[in-house]
Amino acid sequence: MKIVDSQIRELCQGRVPVGIRSFYSALGIDIPPALLPMVEPYEPSLVNPASIDVRIGESACIEYLDSGWKDVDLSQFTAEKPYWMLPYPHERVLVGTLETFNLPSFIVGIFKLKSSRAREFYQSILAGYADPGWHGSRLTMELLNFNTDPMPLYPGLKMGQMAFDLTFGLPSSDYAVTGRYNGDMGAARSKG
Repeated sequence: MKIVDSQIRELCQGRVPVGIRSFYSALGIDIPPALLPMVEPYEPSLVNPASIDVRIGESACIEYLDSGWKDVDLSQFTAEKPYWMLPYPHERVLVGTLETFNLPSFIVGIFKLKSSRAREFYQSILAGYADPGWHGSRLTMELLNFNTDPMPLYPGLKMGQMAFDLTFGLPSSDYAVTGRYNGDMGAARSKG
């Protein structure tokens, strides 16, 4: 079941909405009224009817055809002076979000590219699933340039959106226990 804007707002402020607590109470599960804010920094203007926009942060790993993967600090780039993602065939870039996520043990996150970015021929590889309990981490977005022109990358660019689903019960062992990508504060390469 997708959560909506009012619930996203409350969870991003560290409060569990009464309706969600009631839902789990009916299942015999006690959910505390407060927890870590689900998304930080929280900006109310980024909340959509059933998702929250996510922006490019300062960390990227770019695969260059001639020299392999290189870390790139995007902090020096802006909308006026962006890093230009070149249109080489299959050029790939891993970009961390500006937002840090702390998913409670009863919420799943699903990343999707914003339709505006897709219409500019950015492409996202569909690996944007965040398990319950994933915490203290910035999402790594896997991007491709399908355009024939360079495409800008800079901190603050709205790249995608995260939608959230409630689980029907609590996992026996959530991602806080089993995950390898907790605590990642930048673009993270594969950990196997």
